[in-house]
Amino acid sequence: MLGKKKNSDTDDAASTRSEPRDEPTREVAVGDVVTVTTDDGGTARGTLIEDFGTQDDSGSTRLAPDVRVRPRRWAIQLDDGGLVFADDDALAPGSRI
Repeated sequence: MLGKKKNSDTDDAASTRSEPRDEPTREVAVGDVVTVTTDDGGTARGTLIEDFGTQDDSGSTRLAPDVRVRPRRWAIQLDDGGLVFADDDALAPGSRI
């Protein structure tokens, strides 16, 4: 047999050592508590209540002559009772409720 013989005692101990490793980033989901950065640069805490899915950048919709909006992925119910809409890049995940 070519190669190194496995020493099960040493290998098992090495595999159970607590070594730092990069944890995979978990995407947020409905029910998660998040911090959202709003369009004016402020931050607020809230709970994701709806996922509208990824949106293409096809443009915006005119709501009034001077008001245009573009679709956002998430609806967030803020802790203060407000409702905001945001995309993935505006969220910092918190804990699942």
